[in-house]
Amino acid sequence: MKNAEKSSQTSPLDYLTSRVDEIFEKVNQKENSFNRKVLTSKEAAQTLRITTRTLQTYRDQGTIPFIQFGREVRYHDEDIQQFLLDHYVKPSNWKGGLS
Repeated sequence: MKNAEKSSQTSPLDYLTSRVDEIFEKVNQKENSFNRKVLTSKEAAQTLRITTRTLQTYRDQGTIPFIQFGREVRYHDEDIQQFLLDHYVKPSNWKGGLS
């Protein structure tokens, strides 16, 4: 019975190895988040095809995530792309052709 119990439990070395792997994965995720492309307000507005004032309104309403340090405001490119995807509307009754 004891042998069966031991085989079902992980050894301390296996446990430590799995924990180290988890830590490395988290570190890699953090490093990747720092390597993301960052856009200025002008670049983000151009990507969204809106004015910088409208972008500021979205920012003030909490509609779009941003980074601010001092007076400088930046946007992650991935967040802008996600914003576009979140607001994509598929036509529900589109039959094709010209009307």
